[in-house]
Amino acid sequence: MQLLRANTEIKVRVGPFPDVGDGFTPQVDITLGGDEAELLKHNGVGTVDISGNTWASVTSCRGWYDLTLTAGNTDTEGLLDVVVQDDSDCLPVTRSFMVLAEAAWDSLFLAKDIGLMDVNIASTIATGLDNVLQGSTFALAIASAIWDKILTGSSHNIATSAGKRLRQIEEAFIHANGVIATVTNGHTFTLDAGAVATADYYIGDRLQIVEGTGSGQSRLIVAYTSGKVVTLDSDFTVNPDTSSLYEVNAADVHVSLSDADQAQGFVATYTNTTTITLDAAAVATTNYYLGSLINFTHGTGAGQVREITGYTNGRVVTMSPALATALDTTTVWHIQAAVSTAEIVDEWERQSQADPTGFHVNVLEVGGTPQTANDNGADINNILDDTATAIPALIATAEGKIDVIAATTAQASVCTEARLAELAAANMPADIDTLLVDVAEVESDLATVDAVVDAILVDTGTTLENRLIALKAETVLIVADTNELQTDWANGGRLDNILDAAGAAGDPWITELPGSYTAGQAGYIIPNIESDLETVVIDTAAIKLKTDTISGVGSITWPYVLTRSDTGDPIPMATVWATEDSDGASVLASGITDSNGTVVFFLDAGTVYIWRSATGYSFINPDTETVV
Repeated sequence: MQLLRANTEIKVRVGPFPDVGDGFTPQVDITLGGDEAELLKHNGVGTVDISGNTWASVTSCRGWYDLTLTAGNTDTEGLLDVVVQDDSDCLPVTRSFMVLAEAAWDSLFLAKDIGLMDVNIASTIATGLDNVLQGSTFALAIASAIWDKILTGSSHNIATSAGKRLRQIEEAFIHANGVIATVTNGHTFTLDAGAVATADYYIGDRLQIVEGTGSGQSRLIVAYTSGKVVTLDSDFTVNPDTSSLYEVNAADVHVSLSDADQAQGFVATYTNTTTITLDAAAVATTNYYLGSLINFTHGTGAGQVREITGYTNGRVVTMSPALATALDTTTVWHIQAAVSTAEIVDEWERQSQADPTGFHVNVLEVGGTPQTANDNGADINNILDDTATAIPALIATAEGKIDVIAATTAQASVCTEARLAELAAANMPADIDTLLVDVAEVESDLATVDAVVDAILVDTGTTLENRLIALKAETVLIVADTNELQTDWANGGRLDNILDAAGAAGDPWITELPGSYTAGQAGYIIPNIESDLETVVIDTAAIKLKTDTISGVGSITWPYVLTRSDTGDPIPMATVWATEDSDGASVLASGITDSNGTVVFFLDAGTVYIWRSATGYSFINPDTETVV
């Protein structure tokens, strides 16, 4: 957790912002809007809208942003939470900070110039008495007695005393110490009276064997009872015994290599101590989380951390070593990138020298209080100067403990751009290419169908129409010929004149025709006229039958709709004809259904019989209908 100086403007980094759709793609266009960006100050002091604060994306790190907090934003000491929740674009993102009093922050980070543990001992001018004491055996004995003195809360509890300050330094790292009381197995032990008798008190801390059998080993505490029984995340290589000295060290130091998890969610299925199935919050890609750490933070089995040694596209995790405590569907998991100890320590050292998020312990100023003298008048600076033996050793021990603490945190995540590269290397591009080929084939088939439909439309829209036009033209010619004959027959007409001339020449009625008449003479023409008239009558009747039966000659416009009996969809391009008898011999009208399945007839009122035919369909003919 980054420490901030109260009442001071500072630029902090917030992220990453994963896409609300897939939960992992970095969003690079996040803006701060009203009711979407707030500060939550310590102890419920208030919620502050920060949508107007300076906000900019971090160069070369997609999904991360720089946020400027003003002096007014950091005016409340304690926990400070930044909340950004634009549910239309990204998943909610929070970042927590600790605001320290100005003097406290300055005592930790201001004007420091040496190492990880910055010990700044004020120089003093040696007096004659100092020189005498430095070479005195009596003085050395006093110094030894001071450093061997047991520091207890009752006898060394003066607010500014060296005893209390040194004890506070130790308590920052060592939560308990003593002797192992009982050994149950390689990961279960009972601690002695030096431990607190409160259930779950040390969960998340680290049990370290500092002396005796098994010294130099440490394990994470995953369970703790009021009977002081501690359960570790894995077995010791060499089991301690009742002679072994232990320390319970803080294991919750935050190293800000990255504040983001790769993913988090709930356990969907617990199979056994090495195999579980994650819920839908995890990515369903084989080996996606291989080599990462899975940390169980809440619910049943919380406090255990394991390495992921196998991962399937069904979200099945194989982990090592085996779990000490079983999980269930209430267990919350976090997947985090594994980071080496060297990377953590290097980052810690870099921050401690150049970045306020680093970590310092200043022996000269503890809690912002200058260490000049205690109430008994002893000069701490002289004591430290004269007995410069134990402090360096204490510092070295503290540094070693910091290394152990750092090695267990591994709270870093990686930018999800690597995941995008993995998708590109997987089978997804090949699957997309196959899909595109299938789509192209479908488009080709549709083009063929479209061409066939166009040809049908051409036949029904042009060929049939042309045939009707030709029939009409022939009918007009026949009517014209008929009218011409009627004119010729009239009194004074061409035929009438021929007959009159023939009568004047003699009695034509007794003369055999054509007899001796030749072409162009009335005697020859008359018998041919009769034959022509008979042919015209036959042709006219045939044409009239054809034209009348196309759509009928009745007085009522009567539409007939043909649909499927199962779906109700229209049946286009079906041949439909109406007859006046149930045998289908006398056709009244015929036609072809349009795209709506409709054909229109002109019929007289009464009962008609409808006959239907279409490719791919079978009908029960005839369909008896009443025209009204």
